Amino acid sequence: MLLGIVLHASLSYFDSGWAVNDGVDSGFFAVLLIGIHGFRMPLFFLLSGYFTALLVQRRGIAQTAKNRLLRITIPLAIGAVTIVPLTTLTGSWASSSDGDEVSAGEVERPSVWPGVIYGDASVVSAALVDGADPAEVGSDGSLPAFFAVMVGDIDVVATLHEAGADLSTPNIDGAMPLSLAVWAGHSDIAEFIFSTAGSEGVDDIPRENGKRHWEKISWFGDGERDSKAIIEAVRQAVPNPSEPSTINRSLEPWDTGLHHLWFLWHLTLIAGGYLLLIQLRGARTWRPLPVWVVAPSAFIATAGLQMSMWSFGPDTSTSLVPAGRVVAYYAVFFAVGVASYSVRNNGKNWMSQLSKTWIAHVALTAALGGVLWAALDATYGDAPNETWAGVLQTVYTWLMIVGVISLASLLLNTSRRWIRFVSDSSYWLYLAHLPLVLIGQRWLQDVDWPIGLEFLLLVSTLTVVLLISYRWLIRPTPIGWLLNGRPKEHRAL
Repeated sequence: MLLGIVLHASLSYFDSGWAVNDGVDSGFFAVLLIGIHGFRMPLFFLLSGYFTALLVQRRGIAQTAKNRLLRITIPLAIGAVTIVPLTTLTGSWASSSDGDEVSAGEVERPSVWPGVIYGDASVVSAALVDGADPAEVGSDGSLPAFFAVMVGDIDVVATLHEAGADLSTPNIDGAMPLSLAVWAGHSDIAEFIFSTAGSEGVDDIPRENGKRHWEKISWFGDGERDSKAIIEAVRQAVPNPSEPSTINRSLEPWDTGLHHLWFLWHLTLIAGGYLLLIQLRGARTWRPLPVWVVAPSAFIATAGLQMSMWSFGPDTSTSLVPAGRVVAYYAVFFAVGVASYSVRNNGKNWMSQLSKTWIAHVALTAALGGVLWAALDATYGDAPNETWAGVLQTVYTWLMIVGVISLASLLLNTSRRWIRFVSDSSYWLYLAHLPLVLIGQRWLQDVDWPIGLEFLLLVSTLTVVLLISYRWLIRPTPIGWLLNGRPKEHRAL
């Protein structure tokens, strides 16, 4: 959970499409994000499966279901009407103007950006009537039409286009509006951009009942007969345009839905499905599968699902109707966690046998020293290969999981109050951090400090503030009881 703060804080220091960009494109922070994203949530779901199985054995199905409802589903419901809209508003504010004050005697020029940020086409139109530039470059170098495409506001896109905004102009990072519309899942905007750019290539898009199949990215082919905009969309959306994917990737807007709370919804669905399954199975016993069956089966399943993802690591699906391939991917790790609780090797749980120094060294060195870089090259290099990239990314994920569990079992095998406190607080820290990260990134955008210093200041400050808030404002309250149980219940467990 704590790595989530690091991950989101890094997004403003490279071209990630994040709400705030610090004006730099750091390869270090891009790799940092990829390295964390490649294993963090798979490990989380694996551990969730393990402890769900533990709860079922100790408390039974009914009490486990009650526990998951209180700890996961209810916090999600509360967060959906509090943290999620707050994150949306904070993101809109953080990505708006650069905050420069108008000096005395200077006439403030009309701007389309306020209307673009808040998705109000009438405000954009009024600004244009007053003489605003439809292609006014924002504080981070972005164009208004590009931002409107990113958030999926077709009315604003159309208004800007009618005023002269060129939808075939690349953004500061070289990305085309069309490729962004395809990537973000805004098929109506992609259709609009095609219609304004001319009919070339449009007639080749499969139709059914008058609607084009934008959701099937595999249609795009090698781009030989397509316009430059389509070719750019292919280059950014398909790992290897010369060998188009045969897998249907359902497009889904990334910037809406449950934001960073999506994992609670996925966990509710997966854990609920598991509890329902064992309830239907009744008194019949489960026969534990040996490690030599679980390990290769899990690897093959996750590698196959990884090949269906857009980029490095699992996709992020924030919708209430999540992408099936993403849920299935995390369900495999959850199932491995469940199996790990019962699988025995020489009478011992296999996780307990990872507490060896050489295992941590070998797994982490191989993952971070070799496999990660090979996977990056297979994904983003000069000759990307979708199959090889999926296999290498999966190897990296499992090596990191084994290495992190091994390292944790070596360093954290003694009960310490401060470790327990940080562990308990991490849930609250992750739930509450994102609006504060956006505020901090927006403030740091206006200072000229080394980006490493900015990043460390942002992460450390937010962590300390949230730890203090947990200790004094959350833990003694019903919110703390909901997230981690009452203190006396905690001690008993």
